[in-house]
Order: sequence, then structure tokens, then C-alpha cells
Amino acid sequence: MDSSNTTTTAGGATTQQRAQAQNAFREGRSTGRQLMGLPVISLSGGENKGHVHDVIYSPLQGKLVGFTVQQGGGLLSHGDTFLLSTDRVHAIGQDAVTIDDTTVLEPLQGDLGTFEEEAGEPVLGKRLMTENGKFLGNIDDVLIDRQSRRVVAYQVSGGLWQDMMRGQTDVPVDKIISIGKDVVLVPEAVESAIEQPSGGLVAAAEAAKEKVAHATEAVKEKAAEARTSAAVAIENKEADYARGKVANKAVEDDAGNLIVPAGATVTDAHIRAAIAAGKLHALAIAAGQTQAGDLADTAREKVAHATETVREKAADATDAAKDKQGELLVGKTTGRAVTLENGATLVPANHVITEADVSAARAAGKLGDLTAAVGAQAVNDVRERAAGVYDAPAAPATAPAATAPTVVIVEQPVVVQASRPGDRLNELEDDDLTVSPPAAPAARTDSSRL
Repeated sequence: MDSSNTTTTAGGATTQQRAQAQNAFREGRSTGRQLMGLPVISLSGGENKGHVHDVIYSPLQGKLVGFTVQQGGGLLSHGDTFLLSTDRVHAIGQDAVTIDDTTVLEPLQGDLGTFEEEAGEPVLGKRLMTENGKFLGNIDDVLIDRQSRRVVAYQVSGGLWQDMMRGQTDVPVDKIISIGKDVVLVPEAVESAIEQPSGGLVAAAEAAKEKVAHATEAVKEKAAEARTSAAVAIENKEADYARGKVANKAVEDDAGNLIVPAGATVTDAHIRAAIAAGKLHALAIAAGQTQAGDLADTAREKVAHATETVREKAADATDAAKDKQGELLVGKTTGRAVTLENGATLVPANHVITEADVSAARAAGKLGDLTAAVGAQAVNDVRERAAGVYDAPAAPATAPAATAPTVVIVEQPVVVQASRPGDRLNELEDDDLTVSPPAAPAARTDSSRL
């Protein structure tokens, strides 16, 4: 792991490593504060006989002397206090102190007696100082091995802020030179150990950095694996794509050595050589250009075929429409002559149209003119036939105005309509009639079929 991600101390260990070492040193051990408050359990009856109130130890002898045990008590009463000698303790656990029975508890009579004499002068609160007079902090707690019941270290505090930021340091008892009335002396070498952070927020920050570093490295490894997998997948696809195709152009390595000549069919040997030279992609492109040309030719052929098919179908539809139009014209009478571009008469006026006339008009491109000629005849027929129908006198003044009649020629797409309501049709001039195609060939209104 990159050393820039953690703080390396003068001793060569990181803050996180020092914190881990301290935790390992404290394995199976408890501070005095951690022992205070533990329940005292009688093994004979399985009863809770109180809790540890005081931890009594001898700094000079470096051993645990015993406990005071508090029973009962409440808001206004301290309850009963007992003395429990270390040699009468069955076991000191992480969560409880066990005794064989209650007979090992001695009621406290005034002072601690022999317990206090054996303990000697308290060491908590004394100043820790090096031989050259450098103040390192205050003795804040004692670390006791739960199995051997020996004092193994003293916990040094540099103050609330420093403890919170850098953690507290354990000074082993074998580093103590002497314990005086006011000062505990240690060698100068202890100074560097105490000044190096071993916990607190600094250690937490370093631990977080280490986790982030590990996570980042894991992500990088996963990304590299993903890239490798993706590259292999792409390589396989390009190899499969190129295999068996014809190279459109020659592919060479960086030194100019030929890998595959133009026009050659790509084989596995070519593919292996291209992979070794890092030219597999170029080989796939060369093979793809040939296929792309083939695909383009195929596409052009398909487009041309589709276009021709559309044209044929359109022509067929046009011919079918013309045939239908011609069928409708056969047997009808022209109202005017149909002439060619040079003025020659193709179909005369007042002529009953035959199939030959329709064929001649279609060949000359005059089928539309022939249809219009039939429409002109229809107008003439309307005039003649409608003259007798509307020959009656005009309606009285009180009667509503007559609606202009509408005549629909179903067989021929022509509608004749009078422009002035109330007039008789035989009295109308050509300008008073409107001839237009109907909305639909099958339309039916108030009409007369001719």
C-alpha cells in the first residue's frame, strides 16, 4: 500500500499500526476503570453479590491487591462494603468477577487496613517525566493482566484534547525507573513512544484512509479485470469476424513484415500473427472492407429491384385505371369532336364510342379528352331532357323559392347545376350552368338517372 495514504511515525510504524499493536498489547488485560463496576458473581448460588467499587493495587510490587465490593445502596445510602482479596477471587473476566461463595467477602471495618498498607502510595495522577526533565503527561490509569493479576503498564494522558486526538499511551512497568512521591521517572526513549499517536481521531482518520486506499485498489483491480475481459471479448469477436473473409488490402506489422496479402482469405495463422503484432483490429478492418463492398452491391441491387417493382405496380395500376375508364366510355356519345395535336379528328362529335375509339384515344394520349367530350354530350342531354320537366309556371310569390335542381350522371362523372333558383332549365343560357365532377361516383341525391 502507498505510504502516502498513512502517517508514518519516526519509529517506522504508521499510526494505524501503532493502534493495532496497542490493541494487541491490551488483549486479555483490563484497565482499572474497566474493572470498576463489574458484577461479583457467587459460583455456589449463581448470585450477584454486588459490584466492584475500588481496584486496589501495589505500584511498587506491580500486582493487584484486591477489590472493595459494594452491595445494595440507593440514592441516600451507600449500602454495605466488603473487601475481596485477590487470592480469594476465582476468576477475573472481561464482564464479571467470580468467587466461590460469599464467605470470601470480608465486611469493611473503617479503613482498608492491610489492603492499604500493601498497596502503598497511589500512583494515579502522578507526573510522568524523563530523566532529562521532559514532562510527558500524567498517570491516568493502570493496566492489569486478568489471568496473572499483575500490573503490566500505566496509561499516560496528555490531557483531554490530546487524548481525543492522539489517544493514550501505555507505558510498560519495565520502562519505569522509579515511582517517587510526586513524579514517575522513565528513560528518554519513552518520550518518542508517547509523542507518536496511537489512537484517537488521528488513528480513526488513518484507518479510514487505509480503508479508502484498499477500496480504491480493489476498484482499480476490478476495473483492470473488466478491461481485460472486455479486450479479450473484443479480440475474439474481431478474430471470428475476420476468419474466412478476403482481405481487401495487405496488413503489415510495425516493421513492415507482411501478415496477410491483399486478396488472401484470412486463416487462423493470419489471426495469430496479427494478434502477436497487435494488428488484429487492422486485419478485421481489411476483411470488413471487402464484406462492406459486397454488402453495398447487394443493397444497391435490392434497391434497384424494389424500385423496378414499384414502377411496374404503378404502371399496372395506371393501365387498370385506364381500362376501367375505357370500359365506361364505350357506348357513350361524344358531345364534341376529339382532335389530335395536328388538328386531325380522332373521334367525331355526336359519335357513339366503340372499343376501337377507346384504344385509339389511349394510344394517342387523348383518353382524358374523350372523357371530356362525353361530358359535353351529357350537358346537352341534360338541357334537352330537363326542358319539359321544368316548363310549368313559376311558383306563387308566397311559396318558398325553389331549390336549384341537381342532376347526377352516375355513368359519367359530370354534375350539372343551375345557378339561379326558380328559373326553368330550358330558358337558361350556357353561362348559367355549372358542370363539375361529383364528390363520388356512387353519389345519390334528388337526381334523375339518364
